[in-house]
Amino acid sequence: QVLSDTDALIQALEKKIAKKKHIKKGVMQKLLTPKEGWELKTLSEVGEIITGGTPPTTIQSYWDGKIPWVTPTDIRAEKNINSSEREITKEGLGVIRKLPPNTLLVTCIASIGKNAILRKAGACNQQINAIVPNDSNNVDFLYYLIENNAPYIKGKAGITATLMISKKDFSEITFAFPKNKIEQNQIAQILSDLDLELELLKQKLSKYQFAKQGIMQQLLTGKIRLV
Repeated sequence: QVLSDTDALIQALEKKIAKKKHIKKGVMQKLLTPKEGWELKTLSEVGEIITGGTPPTTIQSYWDGKIPWVTPTDIRAEKNINSSEREITKEGLGVIRKLPPNTLLVTCIASIGKNAILRKAGACNQQINAIVPNDSNNVDFLYYLIENNAPYIKGKAGITATLMISKKDFSEITFAFPKNKIEQNQIAQILSDLDLELELLKQKLSKYQFAKQGIMQQLLTGKIRLV
C-alpha cells in the first residue's frame, strides 16, 4: 500500500506536468502568432549569425578546460546551457569563434531546430548556428520563437543525404517580430514563468522517484517492517 500510494503521487505529478506542458504550448502559440503592427525580419536582421567550429582534437592544450563547447547532444529539453559534455581551454577558444553570454544556439544539421541559450561565454561546433542578438531583440523571445517554429525551420533544410541548413539559408529565414523590445520582453517573461513552474514540478517528480527507490529498498529487504 505504501508503494502504491507513492506511485499514485508520482502519476499525479506526471499528469500535472503533461497538463502544464499543454498549457504552455497553447499560450506560446497564442502569444507568438503575429499581431497587427508586427514586422517581418530575417534572422540576420535580429543579430549576428555565427557558425561554430572545432579546435584541432590532436592539440591537447585546447581541451579539458572549463569553457563550454556545445554540440547538438548538449542541447536537450533545458532552455539554458552553462556547461557541456566536452569543454575547452582559453587556448582552444582562441582558435575558433567566441560566443558571448546570452547567445542562442540552433542545430542546423540532422536534428534541425533544437535550440538553447548559452548563458556564459563559450563556443559551439559547426553543426550549430549561433545568433548573437542585437540590442533591439530579447534572446529569450528568440528562443521561444524558434521553439514554436521548429517544423518551419526544418522545412528550410536542403535535400541532401543528411538534412542541413546552410548559414546563408538560416540567415534568410523570416519571422514576424513585435516592433519594440518591450513587447518581446513581456512575452518572454510570461513563457519563462511557465518554464519555471514546469522545472519546479520536474524537480519535485525527481525527488519522489528517488524517494520511491529508497522506500522500496528499505521495505523489500526487511530493513523497515510495517507490522
